[in-house]
Amino acid sequence: MIYHVLIVDDEPIVRQGLIQFEWESYGFEAVHACNNGREALQWLNANQVELVVTDIKMPGMDGVELSGKIRELYPDTMVLLLTGYNEFTYAQQAIKNGVFDYLLKPASDDDFEQVLSKAYKHLRDREEKKRMQETMTYHFLLRNQVKDSQFSMETLNLARYPEHAFRLVLAYLPSERMEAEIADRLAQHKFVQLNKREWVMLATEDEMEHISQAFGNSGVELGISSSQPNRNDIPAAYKEAGLALTGKFLCADQHVFHYSDSASEEKQLLFVTDILKKIMNWNTRIQGSTDKQIKHFLSGIVEEIRVKGLAVPYIKQLMVSMVSVLEKELSMVPFFLAEEWDRAKESFLNTVGTAQNLDVIEQNLCNGICEFIEKLYHQNVQAKESAKLQEVLDYIHEHYPEVVSLDVISEVFRMHPANFSKWFKENKGNTFVDYLTKYRMDQAKQLLEQTDLKLTQIAEAVGFQDARYFGQVFKKQVDLTPGEYRILFK
Repeated sequence: MIYHVLIVDDEPIVRQGLIQFEWESYGFEAVHACNNGREALQWLNANQVELVVTDIKMPGMDGVELSGKIRELYPDTMVLLLTGYNEFTYAQQAIKNGVFDYLLKPASDDDFEQVLSKAYKHLRDREEKKRMQETMTYHFLLRNQVKDSQFSMETLNLARYPEHAFRLVLAYLPSERMEAEIADRLAQHKFVQLNKREWVMLATEDEMEHISQAFGNSGVELGISSSQPNRNDIPAAYKEAGLALTGKFLCADQHVFHYSDSASEEKQLLFVTDILKKIMNWNTRIQGSTDKQIKHFLSGIVEEIRVKGLAVPYIKQLMVSMVSVLEKELSMVPFFLAEEWDRAKESFLNTVGTAQNLDVIEQNLCNGICEFIEKLYHQNVQAKESAKLQEVLDYIHEHYPEVVSLDVISEVFRMHPANFSKWFKENKGNTFVDYLTKYRMDQAKQLLEQTDLKLTQIAEAVGFQDARYFGQVFKKQVDLTPGEYRILFK
């Protein structure tokens, strides 16, 4: 941290030399210079510094009188006196009056460095002590342990906090490494550190916009309570700010979150109940839904969670409930892939347990659970198609000796002939007519090899009323006449 210095000296050369001194090397910055005590006091009336370096002997108001005024009006401001040997008695008196230290002119670099190091350490120690006191104050406040007694007010130094309407701002550092980078900025804005990740402050309405702008893009996450009427409401405000921060789970790309009435526990429970009813009512329709309809429903649940601003514990509870409902219903789907489901479910529940935002859960829901559902339904469709195809083939194998035309079989399976023809080729790889013809020829071969039936009898046995036409088809399929085939293979 850099501390600010006011230089007061009536000698221009000395004043200029002090201005040009390398204050930054010791943690200080010279922000202004005055010619005398009166001018310095007037400047301090509108500005604030941590250290005043002043000559002891000046016209109008000397350094001793100035230091007394500073102690009276600005007790947190330290004074360092520069004095000549003949003024040493005055310096000793000033020390008794509360001046931090003095230096005899001309001071060596080592002397100056020593006293500045001492001043810097004193300021840092005082700042740390003040921060610890304020942290303790906030802990008392947040635990509702402060009563409206004069003793509590004085002991905890509450006078610096807003007396009337305020909002509590809870700053959360996503990583501990951010503490070193941003701690000073938070402290400068009156934040008090509660632990390595949390800082807190009370802010008036006028301060809120400035705080949001100052830290909106810093990586710090701000949870802001609703407006509270007095300090007795600090515990409630702290709880609200914490609930507001859970908005990060819903909107990962935002950094400032305001508490809304919808975050109240009563309304959260109503939201949860409402969504659970939707899930339970929907579960009975899972088996009659397509994979796209299921994915659409799940995405809708996630969006409703986001819109209603559910708190993280409720979100995770709903996700677990939703998976349980899915498992119960999907396991009843024919050809259920139990091992693959177990892997998808385990991955999703692990994600739910560790996810830092809802986007991650939604992504895993789509890439894991929904992909499984899509695969299951695709396999189920294939299985149904395979079963249907087998049913068609069984019909062909049983009725091939009869008249089995495209129109007949389409009617049996309640399909349009054109649709049946297309479906059969897509699932079997060849046309219905080609398959039927080949099957009939295979049966004819067996009869030619294993029996002495006449060709007219064999033709009729495999579904041909015209033996001559049967011979033509057989010749085309086998490249031999039925008679040649019998001679060759019987």
